[in-house]
Amino acid sequence: MSDIEAVKASGLFSSLDEADKSRLFQVLKTKQLQDGEILFYENATIDRVYFLVSGSVKSYKVNRFHNEIFLFRQNTAGLITLYTPFSFKSLSQFFSNLESIGTSLVASIERDQVDNLCVSAPNIGKLFFQMFADRLLILQNIITRDMVYDSIAKVAYTIDKKPEEFKTYKKQEVAYMLNIQPETLSRILGRLKSEKVVVEEKRGDFTVKNRAALKGYYEL
Repeated sequence: MSDIEAVKASGLFSSLDEADKSRLFQVLKTKQLQDGEILFYENATIDRVYFLVSGSVKSYKVNRFHNEIFLFRQNTAGLITLYTPFSFKSLSQFFSNLESIGTSLVASIERDQVDNLCVSAPNIGKLFFQMFADRLLILQNIITRDMVYDSIAKVAYTIDKKPEEFKTYKKQEVAYMLNIQPETLSRILGRLKSEKVVVEEKRGDFTVKNRAALKGYYEL
């Protein structure tokens, strides 16, 4: 399968009609990323808008102690970079490092071309702005997770709202994504199980026994 065929199969632009897809594919570029490859570093100047087509990427920052601060992992096709159309002629600086996990395929369009498409093809503009809104929602969730929730709230929320993460990733990986120590995660899970709030049927497969109590840990 060619890269363009992979873009079409991803469903990224499936809501567009054939004429709009043709306009978009004329200016679309693709790039294959290998495991651990950095697409760009924090504060890198970028003049393109990037989309994940397939694979997985992670966004993270590095603090002054050289520790990684995990922000989000993207596993589904969608917009990667935020951008401000029309308003700023200066180039964007991305707010974090972006690294491929395994082999990934990304697509990109020059910022000026994005502006042109938004003006000449309203349905493309509508789709881009919806992707932009979805990306902002992820950032809002990051703020809540890392600035409002304490460790037990992070774990309770993940079990309640994103149980697939415990099934998909090892506990050490989940701890990394929640920005807590693996020992802290194990201690919190032990507490939730001892209080009979959750039961772990098998590794990473949690059944919620007391949802009100679970929500009580993270609801404000």
